[in-house]
Amino acid sequence: MPRSDLKGTLASAYSSDEEPKYVSLSPNGMSEMWAVGGVAFMIPAVPPDASLELQFALRARRNALLTGQCEECGAFFDPKTTDAVRGVGIAGAYVPHRANCAASDEAAEPLYVNYISDHSDQTVPEALDAASRRTREQLDSNMRFRTELSVEIYEDWAQELLDRNLDRDVVAVCDHLGANVAQTWNMLLGYNRWYCDECWEYLAFDVARGRFATSMIEEFTCDYCRRYVSTLQLLVVRVGNFVLRGGMCRRCSAKSNPANTGQDVNSGGRDV
Repeated sequence: MPRSDLKGTLASAYSSDEEPKYVSLSPNGMSEMWAVGGVAFMIPAVPPDASLELQFALRARRNALLTGQCEECGAFFDPKTTDAVRGVGIAGAYVPHRANCAASDEAAEPLYVNYISDHSDQTVPEALDAASRRTREQLDSNMRFRTELSVEIYEDWAQELLDRNLDRDVVAVCDHLGANVAQTWNMLLGYNRWYCDECWEYLAFDVARGRFATSMIEEFTCDYCRRYVSTLQLLVVRVGNFVLRGGMCRRCSAKSNPANTGQDVNSGGRDV
């Protein structure tokens, strides 16, 4: 494909007002495919345990490719090399970020190289322990109210709820969890699918935009005993690096914690 034709195709895609859509994750978990207006982009995935600086840099680079312009330094996408495979035009994805831009090669590449080096010798148990710590820290920072329950009172109840929602014959997982289990697993109870943190944010965005909603019956069904009731209490359960969110009836709330007062939908944090 001539470079001029490719630039025209990209200009048409960027001006289509279509929202970028996540398509799939590469088999090695390192790259994601996104689509905008009929154009597909292969973009580095953001590691779930990357530093905040690296996460910001990779997301800025991704946004620049998917919108055509960097929000940080104003640089525009410019396809430098073009080719074709079986009639499909391809190009090298290049944005000439300013040297002081967080998304530039000068800033992002050393962070990414250091990330790969730091994690090259990490064992699976170490990665899972780190994921559990990150999950707890994230909930600590996001929840104003929480109830700390002793293991003796709560562990069996919470573990049973988790076990029934880990049945791989019943539930599905997002691509990122399929490629890397050592990260936070999020589930909206009643909707049998596990999400990584990033896909969980996409789901929350769809809920806010009215693109996703559970049925009215599910809205008033206890996520533990599955009874249909008039009032549910907020339920947020963390077990290790697994977080389950939903609602439960007063009876199940009392069963999970004998000290529970039974107040409706108030603070709802549970932790093991």
